[in-house]
Amino acid sequence: MEKRKLSIYDIAAEAGVSPATVSRTINQPERVTPKKREKVLEVIRKYDFKPNVLAKSLKNARSGVIGMMSASVDSPFYGQLVAECILAAEEEGYILLVANSRYGRLEDSHLLERIYEQRAESVILLGGSMDSREMNERVISVVNYMAESVPVVVMGKSQGIPCYEVRIDESGAMEQAMERLIGLGHKKIAFWGGGENVYSTLEKRLAYLRLLHKYGIESREEWLQYGGYGAKKGYAIMREIRQEDLPTAVICINDLFACGVMNAAFDRGMQVPQDISVLSFDDTYLARQIRPTLSSVACDYGELAKKLVGTAVRAARGEEVERLQLVKTRLRERESCRFAHTDSSCNRSDVPEQLPVN
Repeated sequence: MEKRKLSIYDIAAEAGVSPATVSRTINQPERVTPKKREKVLEVIRKYDFKPNVLAKSLKNARSGVIGMMSASVDSPFYGQLVAECILAAEEEGYILLVANSRYGRLEDSHLLERIYEQRAESVILLGGSMDSREMNERVISVVNYMAESVPVVVMGKSQGIPCYEVRIDESGAMEQAMERLIGLGHKKIAFWGGGENVYSTLEKRLAYLRLLHKYGIESREEWLQYGGYGAKKGYAIMREIRQEDLPTAVICINDLFACGVMNAAFDRGMQVPQDISVLSFDDTYLARQIRPTLSSVACDYGELAKKLVGTAVRAARGEEVERLQLVKTRLRERESCRFAHTDSSCNRSDVPEQLPVN
């Protein structure tokens, strides 16, 4: 282990204790049992470790910096949200320091350590490991350690970590999508995309199944598939599904996935929405650029950003902040959905143009 790369997490791993125990040994040794304290001190002496003075005094620091780790800033959803968070931070008089984990292609725990070292007053976590049902143990350890010194705000579930949660109402979003399509007469509705171990996908999936049961609509394996988040996966599922298994409507995990589905439908000689309706989540710029324009369910990005940043700022100042905040969504109706029926008895006036916002 090289001295120049030694960190509190490396000491914890070698001593067989948590990073929090290492921190207490350095800052509040009386709070650590003699046995554990000696293990930590032994490793510290071995590598002549010098604690970072700035990190030790972080609780009392005012750097004007908010740290953020985003799953992937090159995705339409995260890119748009990060841009809004930067503006929200500027309005609060803060600078937003953004790290891009590229959907796990970079080690989340390493990025979190780097953010912490920059003396951020609070940290916001968007997606990535924090949205996974199989969260990396080292990430849990690092986030727990950070949360002892600075407020941590998570977009999603905190998974037992002492964080502030700002959640999108995923279940409500699926309800809006399903009820719109059901209102248009669809009884063959698919839900495609998302990650098998991702909480936000799971919440949508459970709501989808619940509504199928509520309205007595058939559920089929072909109509409920994972497939990630990219256009390539959306294209592949739509291209490969057998003609006899085609649904009359598809709900896609996001706009990018929906673009792939719509392109594959076109290549199969189908028209959207005449032959198949397509609806998605996130309402990014893609929804307005593709033709036909895409109906999509999403929250207001500006509102979400202000809740995330506002929570981080107020918590850093020691103000009272709600531990859980839920952000509602609404359906943006465009050209990609229509009635499932083609007979003249189906009048479009039978269904409201826009469902009420819950």
